[in-house]
Amino acid sequence: MIKYIALRDWTATGIPVEPPFGYLDDIGMFPLNDNEVLLSAHYFPIVIRLDGPRPSIGALMRRDMMVRDLVNSKGQWAGAYSPILLRCFPFRIGSDSPTGDPVADLEFGRVPLKTDKPRLIRMRDDAGAASKDLTVLYEGVKSVWDGQQRLLPALDQLVAAELLVPIGGQSATPPNGEIYYTIDRRRFALWSNVALEAMTRRSFSAIDIATAMSFSQVHVRPELRPSMTAPAATETNGTATAAADSGLISGFESLTPWLDTSELFPGAWAADPSIWSAAPDAARPVSVPAARPPSG
Repeated sequence: MIKYIALRDWTATGIPVEPPFGYLDDIGMFPLNDNEVLLSAHYFPIVIRLDGPRPSIGALMRRDMMVRDLVNSKGQWAGAYSPILLRCFPFRIGSDSPTGDPVADLEFGRVPLKTDKPRLIRMRDDAGAASKDLTVLYEGVKSVWDGQQRLLPALDQLVAAELLVPIGGQSATPPNGEIYYTIDRRRFALWSNVALEAMTRRSFSAIDIATAMSFSQVHVRPELRPSMTAPAATETNGTATAAADSGLISGFESLTPWLDTSELFPGAWAADPSIWSAAPDAARPVSVPAARPPSG
């Protein structure tokens, strides 16, 4: 488990950073900004954690739960999209009420460095304020923190509706006690139109999240996915309801969750050495996955 310390307690002038690819199992999940959830569902299991002071939604990174590795044999990122907090690793907001000061708000994850010359982030400038590089990283981390706050009402709705189930059951719980929740599509399929109307009266966020999480289950190892067996017919106010033919129950496993790479999403973006090196090479091309899976 990664140990985080308050950045204000860091005494060195530089902060060493390197890609977190060797620590993804320890990280477990990267929280996502609200505008990252739908895109990330194409590449990672979207899960919710309930062990903190409030629900948190993010992209699951644990190798033992996923159908494919996110890091290739050369140690490069193979996850296509790179979540914001992956690009900002090892920093996170360490306060429930951020002040806007990077040095006061950020925590720094201490991990054994795997490179002799990691990139060094200067903590303060000559005037004693947070350095430009640290400020840019803070803006990225803070954007995710803000997005998580915007998603809280939707996450609370999913919890209250009892639509969440643990991935893989208790047997998938790592030693640090983290449990990752996903959508129970069987329960979701039994919802009435009245319930759906109530869920979407003020916002579609909860339904968007439930749909993204359901779709993203294709990235979870089959034996760890919630059961897809259609629930038995139920009766409400004398009306029988069956979900055997619901699209929420069947059909997801045949989907190909892949987006074409482009200049906007160039594949192994975070694996580009210029992002992490002390002397970036602007002319270095960014690599992309060799081929995308066949459609259909």
